[in-house]
Amino acid sequence: MSATLVFDYDGTINNTMAVYEPAIRETCGWLLENCHSEEHSRVSAAVKDLSSERISRWLGMNAKDMWMDFMPFLDEDIRDQASARVGDHMKKLVLDHRAHWYKGAEQTLDMLHKEGYSMLILSNSKRIDGEIHFREFQMDRWFDTWYDCESFDWAPKTDIIKEVAKDYPGQLIVIGDRKSDIDAARSIGMKSVGCLYGYGTPEELSASDYQIADIKELPDILGRL
Repeated sequence: MSATLVFDYDGTINNTMAVYEPAIRETCGWLLENCHSEEHSRVSAAVKDLSSERISRWLGMNAKDMWMDFMPFLDEDIRDQASARVGDHMKKLVLDHRAHWYKGAEQTLDMLHKEGYSMLILSNSKRIDGEIHFREFQMDRWFDTWYDCESFDWAPKTDIIKEVAKDYPGQLIVIGDRKSDIDAARSIGMKSVGCLYGYGTPEELSASDYQIADIKELPDILGRL
C-alpha cells in the first residue's frame, strides 16, 4: 500500500504571497484609520518599513500567532477584526482568480495520484480557506480532505497530525516548507520532505529527511522513501 502524503499548502503548493501580501497591506491601512488613538503610534511604527520578507515569514503560522508576532499590543477585538479582514481580502482575491500555485504543482499531483498515493492537506489556516481553495483549484481531483487548525481550536500541527494518523493508519509522509511541518512528522515518528522553495529557511528545514528545491522533484524523492 502506498503512503499517505500530508501536504502543507501555503509555501508548498500555493505561492501564497500573491494574495497574502496585498491583504496584509490593505489591513494595515485599515488599522491606521481605525485603531484607538493611544495605539496609533505603535501601529504606525509596526507598519513602517514592513518588508515582503517579514510578511512571508508569517505564512505557515496560524492567524493568532501571526498577530501576536506582528502587533501583540492590539486590543483583542481589533486584532480579531484585522485577522478577519485579512481573510476576507484574501478570499476576494482568490475568487478573482489572483491566487497562483507553484509552477509544476498540478502536473506533480497528477503523477502522484496516478502512482496511487492518498493525499490530504494539513494547514495552519482557517476553515473557509480550505473550502475556497478546494473549489477554485478543483482540489478534490487529488486530495481526500483538508485539515485546518481553526477546526482544532488553533492547535499546533503536532497535535492535529495525531488525529490525521487515526484517520489514515499506516505510513504518513509530511511535505512542507516550515519547521511546524517537520515537527509534526517527527512527533509521530514519520518521514518528512522540506520544501526549500517555500517561505521557511534552510535552517528550520534542516531536520527534514529529504529536501527539494522544486515541487517537481517530489515524485523522485518519494520513490526513495
